Amino acid sequence: MLLGGVAVPVTRTYNASTTENSIAGYLKVRIRCWGGGGGGGRRDAVGGAGGGGSSAFVEETVALGGAGSESWTVTVGVEGVGRTVSTGSGTNGTASSVSGASACSANGGTGGTSTAGGAGGVAGADGDVNTVGADGSNPSGTSGGAGGSAPSGGTGGSGGAPGGVGGTPGAGGGGGNVAEDGGNGGDGQVTFFYTAF
Repeated sequence: MLLGGVAVPVTRTYNASTTENSIAGYLKVRIRCWGGGGGGGRRDAVGGAGGGGSSAFVEETVALGGAGSESWTVTVGVEGVGRTVSTGSGTNGTASSVSGASACSANGGTGGTSTAGGAGGVAGADGDVNTVGADGSNPSGTSGGAGGSAPSGGTGGSGGAPGGVGGTPGAGGGGGNVAEDGGNGGDGQVTFFYTAF
C-alpha cells in the first residue's frame, strides 16, 4: 500500500490457520505468535478452582527480499475449554506457530485444575523475544482463581460464577467459584506487521 509514493506499514492478523504470502515492496516483517489460553477448572465441593495459564508469546523480525516471494504456513492455537458439570481440570490451549521463510512457535497455556492454577505456556527458542506465559491463580476459599494474562496479549478471565473467559490473544480462563463452571481460555493469534525498511 502506497501513500505519497511511500509504502505504509501493513498489519495482517490471523485467528485461524492459513498461508501467509509476503507483500512486494516491503523489506521487513515482524511476526508475533500467541497460543491458546488454558481453560479454568471446576470444583464441586469445599472450594473454588484454579484459573488457566496463559500462552507464551514469541516475536521475531525477518528481513525480506522485497519481491513478495516469501511464504509461511500459519497454525493458530485453539483455546482451552473451561471445565463444566463436574469437578476437574480445564483443557490445555494448543500452540501457534509459523514455518516456511522463517519459523517460531508459542505453546498454549495449561488448564486450571480443581485445586490449582494451570502453568503458563513455554516459548520456543527461535524468536527475538521468547516469553513464557503467566500461570493461572490458585483458588482462594470458595472463590475461583483468575486466569493468567498473556504477555503483550489478552487479560486473564476472572474467577467467578462462572469463571470469566480469557481475553484474546492467549489469556487463561478463570476458575469457577465452588460448584461453578470454569471459563474458556482466549483464542490464539498470529500477526504479521510489514514495513518498507
